[in-house]
Amino acid sequence: MLQGGYQDARTLLAQIAGLRSDPRAADGAQQRLNQLDDYEQRASRTQQLLRKTLPGEQRVSGRLTRVECTTEGIRFHLDADGQTIVTPPTSLDDVEMISYLDGTELALTCGPRLQLDPVALTTRDGTAVAIEFLRR
Repeated sequence: MLQGGYQDARTLLAQIAGLRSDPRAADGAQQRLNQLDDYEQRASRTQQLLRKTLPGEQRVSGRLTRVECTTEGIRFHLDADGQTIVTPPTSLDDVEMISYLDGTELALTCGPRLQLDPVALTTRDGTAVAIEFLRR
């Protein structure tokens, strides 16, 4: 599940939840299925809130691992399901920053991120145009 194979996890958990011979395992699997349902519902609601992409833009979701500040501009480093994405340098003024964090102050500093924030990064021709900080 942690690597995004939700359908595979759901199939396996449903089989375990149906076990009559091991009620403890069945109960644990059912709890995980319920957590997966909750997660997918939250993810669906978040998708509806996200900034609309414009023609030519692409969005990727992942964890912000680093903000690199160079003389040429800012670069975002993102881990998207094990794939590292690094945007070309751009001016921070050209990146729309949106936060969906409830009452939490957004602090963006240069360097590695101590907390790997879940984000939606929108790019045009690989260059960041928006970064949306999502709830955990």
